[in-house]
Amino acid sequence: MSRCVVTRRRFFSAAGGFLAAAGLKGTLRADSRPPVLDPRATSGDRVHEPNWKERLTITVGPDKADLAGTSDKVVQAAVDYVARLGGGTVKILPGTYLFRNSVFLASGVRILGSGADSILQKNDSHTVKLSDDSDWYDQEITLEDSKGFEVGDGLCLRTKNPSSGAKDVLKRTLVARSGNRFKLDNALRKNFWLSGNPTASALFPLLTSENTSDVVIENLTLDGNRKNN
Repeated sequence: MSRCVVTRRRFFSAAGGFLAAAGLKGTLRADSRPPVLDPRATSGDRVHEPNWKERLTITVGPDKADLAGTSDKVVQAAVDYVARLGGGTVKILPGTYLFRNSVFLASGVRILGSGADSILQKNDSHTVKLSDDSDWYDQEITLEDSKGFEVGDGLCLRTKNPSSGAKDVLKRTLVARSGNRFKLDNALRKNFWLSGNPTASALFPLLTSENTSDVVIENLTLDGNRKNN
């Protein structure tokens, strides 16, 4: 009577083969699934989302619109509202909209203007120095002169890196204030020390799309206000 001796090496070799075969079988089974001919809206599945004929549309305009106003805040409110309901269109009616900050777009949102009559215009730029050190982990800055800056404004922060000598540049938004001290929407994650001559400028892109997909921008006039920037 013969004995079957299984060494540890043979055991793991055989186990690996079984697992590979099982994985291959699972792959073949997945590939053999019938195609989706009549997709339905299913929780957590965006691959087979139906192509809906109509989605939510919110109008923005100086008057006679779902949201009335001519600032970045009213356009941002429309974007956030549409995004909360799974996507759709923000229709920007004729008018000139003065921006103090970028509008942050969301996935599945379409921005549709009215051509040359829908103008997104940036406000005048101005630059001031910081009057106090802000460290890597800080989420606030102190301006030498806060005139012209408001809570909600978009900023471009610049300084000389104390270690490498290179220039560090950050985009941030002012979210709270006490006098010349302003809280930022995110931590600095850079050292803005007075030795690096740090400055804050009213500079930002009119539209920002980061970590998003399926974003459409159409029929819109963007005015960077070059003369005053």
